[in-house]
Amino acid sequence: MVSGVCAMVRIYVGQVPITSILEIRRLTAEQAELGYPVAVEAQVVRVNPYKNHFFINDGEFGIFVGGISESPSIVESLNAGDVVLVCGKTTAGAFMPDIQATSVQVRGNRPRPEPMQIYNTDFVSTGSDCKWGWIRGRLLSMKISADQTAILLELIDVDSEEYVVDLPYSESNEQRIRELMFSFVKLSAVCGTVANENRQMVGRIFYAHSADDFLLSGEEWLLNTVDTAEIHELLRYKVSFNRPFRTHGTVLYSRDQEMVLRGRRACLKVALNDPVDVEPGVEVSLTGFIWLQPVSPAFRAGKVEVTGKADKPLPVLLDLSEPLDPLMNYDLVQVDAELIEIKKDYAKGGTVPQYTMRCRSAGEFFEARLPAGIQPTGRIDPGALLRLSGICNMQRDDAEYLNLVISGFWMQLRGTADIEVLSPPPWWTKARLLMLLGGVLSITLISMVWIVILRKTVERQTRIIAEKVERESIHEERQRIARELHDNLEQGLAGAIFHLGGVRRIFRKSAEKNFRHLADLAAAGNLEGVHAFSGKWKTETDQNAEALEAVEHMLSHCSEESRTSILDLRGGLLEKMDLAEAVRVSFRTLEKERGIKVNIRIDGQPRRFVPAVERNVLLVIKEAVSNAARHASADRIHVKLDFSAGLKAVVIDNGCGFDLKEQSQAGRFGLQGMQERMQNIKGSLSIESRKGEGTVVTAEVASV
Repeated sequence: MVSGVCAMVRIYVGQVPITSILEIRRLTAEQAELGYPVAVEAQVVRVNPYKNHFFINDGEFGIFVGGISESPSIVESLNAGDVVLVCGKTTAGAFMPDIQATSVQVRGNRPRPEPMQIYNTDFVSTGSDCKWGWIRGRLLSMKISADQTAILLELIDVDSEEYVVDLPYSESNEQRIRELMFSFVKLSAVCGTVANENRQMVGRIFYAHSADDFLLSGEEWLLNTVDTAEIHELLRYKVSFNRPFRTHGTVLYSRDQEMVLRGRRACLKVALNDPVDVEPGVEVSLTGFIWLQPVSPAFRAGKVEVTGKADKPLPVLLDLSEPLDPLMNYDLVQVDAELIEIKKDYAKGGTVPQYTMRCRSAGEFFEARLPAGIQPTGRIDPGALLRLSGICNMQRDDAEYLNLVISGFWMQLRGTADIEVLSPPPWWTKARLLMLLGGVLSITLISMVWIVILRKTVERQTRIIAEKVERESIHEERQRIARELHDNLEQGLAGAIFHLGGVRRIFRKSAEKNFRHLADLAAAGNLEGVHAFSGKWKTETDQNAEALEAVEHMLSHCSEESRTSILDLRGGLLEKMDLAEAVRVSFRTLEKERGIKVNIRIDGQPRRFVPAVERNVLLVIKEAVSNAARHASADRIHVKLDFSAGLKAVVIDNGCGFDLKEQSQAGRFGLQGMQERMQNIKGSLSIESRKGEGTVVTAEVASV
C-alpha cells in the first residue's frame, strides 16, 4: 500500500509512481531529471547519517537515495536491514539515476540480501554501480577524515588489485578496524562509482555500513606466514608481495604517520597506522607489507619495535654535477644550493601552510619541502647559499617505461635544523639590479621628457615675449599716431567744420540782405526786376547751400572716421574683448539714438584672430550698419558673424537700398573704403542692393 505522501505525489504530478528500482535505472539522465514520482519498497543495505543518504536493494538491484533535507533524523534512525517504503522523485544523479526521498516509512527489519561476489570484470563494468556485493583482500591502511565523518581504508586482494573503502566514522568502527589492520578480510559493501563532470566513470569506491561488514577470511592463515628480509632484498625475485615481512634499519626521519629507515645497502620509506615517537639514530624492526613504488619499494608497517640505539646518522653528500644514483632514493643527503624562491601552499581544504624552497645547485633545480606548519627562520632570502640536509625522493621519468631513468628529485627536510645558511644573499641581487636599472631608466626617461617640456616651454615663452615686445612697440607707435591725429587732423577738421558753418551763416545773412533788396524792388513797383532778381538769387543760394552742406557732411564723416581710427589705435574695444562682443557693444548707442533694432547672430565657436583682421572686419560692419541707419532709413538691421570656417560677416537691412552704379553719389563714398579694408587683409566684400529692397553687405576672410 502506498503511503499518504505517495498518494499526494501521484495526485500532484498526475502520474502513477514508479515502483521498481530496475525501471528507474533504465531511465536516461534527461528523463530522470524530469522528477518522475517514485514509490519503491526495498531493504536498506548501507546508511551514511553524516551525509543524509542511504542505499537500498530489492534483492537484485540497488540504488542511491538522498534523504529529506528538512528531516535528517529520518536517515539517522535507519538501520541496515530495514525494509522501507521510499516515496519521492527521480533525479539524474552524478552517474546513474537515483531517488530524492520525500518520505521514508519503515515496515520492518530482516537480514540483508546475500551479497554477490564482485569480480575483476565487475570492477570495470559501469552496470555494477550500487551493486550489493563482497570482495576479499588485506587491509593495508586507515585514515580518518579531517571532519571525523569517515574512515578511508585501502584494501589489496590476492591479485594485487587495490580498493578504496568508505566507512562512516564511529569509535567502535575505528577500534575494530585497528584490530583487523593487515588482516585478510571478506568485505560486504555497496559498489560505488567515482565519476567526472561528463558522468563518466573514472574509478571505484566501496561503501561499507559498519566494521561488522569486515569478516576474517578463512584463507588468511595461508597468507600470514612472516618472512624476513633486509631492506635491499625486498621485492627481489621469488619474494612474495602478499605475505607479511619483517625488516629492520636505522631511523633517519619520523613524523606523524611516516618514517624513513636506512639499511645496509638501501633505504626505505614506511607508512605507519599510528605515529611512533622515535628519534633519528634509533634502530627498529618492522613487520608489515611491501608497498610498490616507482623507484624502490616502500613499506606499510603494522608493528614497530625498537631494537637498539646507534650513532646519529650522517647525511650523504649529493653532487648534482654527476648523474643521480637511484640507490640514494629515501636516503639522508646533503647538498649546497642557492635559494631561488620560497613558496607557501595549503593542502586542499586545509589551513596549515607548507613551505617549499626552490633551489639550484650545479645548474640543476630541485625543491626542498619543510613539514607542514614549519616556517623557515633566520636570514633565508632568495640568493642565499644554503646547506640542506633531508630525505632524497627520486623522481622517475614516466616516458622511459622500459628502463629506470631518474628525471629529478626533491628533498623532505626534517625541520629548520636541516637548513644552514653558508652565506647571505649578496646585496647586488638580480632583483635589486633590475630595480636599480629600472630606476635609472625611469629617471632618464623623466629627464628626457622634462628637457623636451622645458625646451618647448622656453620656446613658447620666447615667442610670447617677442610677441609682447612687438605688441608693446606697435601699441606705442599707435599711441603716437593717435596723438598726432588728435592734435592735427581731428582739430583741423573740427575747425574746418566750424568755419564752414560760419560761411553758411554769412550766406544766410546775404540771403536776408538780398531778400530786403527784393522787398525794396517790390515796394517800388518794379515787378519785373523783382521777378528776375528773385529767380537768380534763389538759384545761386540753393546751389551754394547744397555745396556747403555736402562739404560739411564730408568733413563730419572724416571727423568721425578720425575718432574711430584714434580709438582703434589706442586699443579700442578689441583690446578688451573678442570680435563678437565688440560688435554687440558697438551698436548700443546707435540703437538708443535712432530707435532701431540691430539683431546680432553668432554661428560657430567665437575665437580670436590677428588684430588687423578683427579691426578691419569690425570697421566694415560698423560702416555698413552706419550707412543703413543714416542713409537708408532702415529700422531693422541684422548682423551675422560666422566662425565655422574662417570669418564671415553679413549685414542685412530693410532700408531703401541704392543703385550700385551710382555709389559715387553723395553719402556713398564709404563703399570704396570698405573695399580697400577687405583687400588689405586679403578678404572679399560683396554688396547686393536695389532701390526699395534693402542692402546685403558680406565681408569674408577665407582663412586666417
